[in-house]
Amino acid sequence: MDIVVTEVGELPAHTYLSVRYGDKRQQAPFRRGEKFTFPTAPEKAYTVDVFRKVGSKQISLAGISALGGTVASEKVEIPSLEIQGLPVITSLTASLSKEGKKAEPASMKQQVAQRAKSYLDKHGVQPVLHDMFARLLERLPSDPLTFMIGFLEEQRQASEDREAPERDFASEPGMGDGALPGFGDEISAETLPNLRAHHSLVADVLREEQELYPRLKSVKTSLGVSLAQCIKPAIDCPGHEMVKVAGAYAGDGECYESFRELFDPIVSKLHGGYAADARHQTDTNPAKVSNAIIDPTGRYAVFATLRPAVTSQAYACQHVAPSRSVARWSVL
Repeated sequence: MDIVVTEVGELPAHTYLSVRYGDKRQQAPFRRGEKFTFPTAPEKAYTVDVFRKVGSKQISLAGISALGGTVASEKVEIPSLEIQGLPVITSLTASLSKEGKKAEPASMKQQVAQRAKSYLDKHGVQPVLHDMFARLLERLPSDPLTFMIGFLEEQRQASEDREAPERDFASEPGMGDGALPGFGDEISAETLPNLRAHHSLVADVLREEQELYPRLKSVKTSLGVSLAQCIKPAIDCPGHEMVKVAGAYAGDGECYESFRELFDPIVSKLHGGYAADARHQTDTNPAKVSNAIIDPTGRYAVFATLRPAVTSQAYACQHVAPSRSVARWSVL
């Protein structure tokens, strides 16, 4: 028995035709030429129902065989086809029909797939993979493998940031009441170690003036900074002869006066023989500031360097050199 739609009048959008003949029913879009085929039966009539589709959503059955023949979809949101229409929320379960046969034990492949699914669910990997593939298909990068590696690295870093315990800086060595292990405590500060294998400007000065440390080791500033604390970096880290650094830090502004015999030679070595009594020449005349156009096209500047003289003693304390030092900033 064939039933064919030969003519169609004016119909609203998303209209479907449902035909029942005997105990069988078929449905299809209501359109000209649509054919419904039924087994021949001793029926004297067939029933035609017309209905409209209010929503639509495709639900994947990927892996249904490997997952034991069942895929459960919880709280599926079916978008409405009507403008400003509300979605339909439903839960569905799709199972492979066994057609009356006794269920067979799960195959090895199904068992492996089930274990894999349980593992991914336990560690929360499924949402990450879904998000990765969704972004991959959205952006369609020319190198998908590099994109996926970068995405997973970002997820790993974000996970580590969330799980990282809050650090108690007061318990870190040197951050609490106790001194940082190494040179500078009450015992080690009494005598300098052998500086033969040390490579720094501090080591050079102390080797040249061997009486300097014994003479100043008991001196402290008003904030309690000692010479041992100032030279601790150079003593704890011998350094490398090819990369010679200053090796000293001033704990406060008084260090440059209290331990002048150490800092003046270091500053001089750092700045090409800059004498202890030398001072920067200052000219604050704004008329001498250049008005040269950095970028002749007027579009953008690639790089600019500003070199002002620093008069802040706080900056000098952090960078070894006193107020006569020079700072450099890079402006992009």
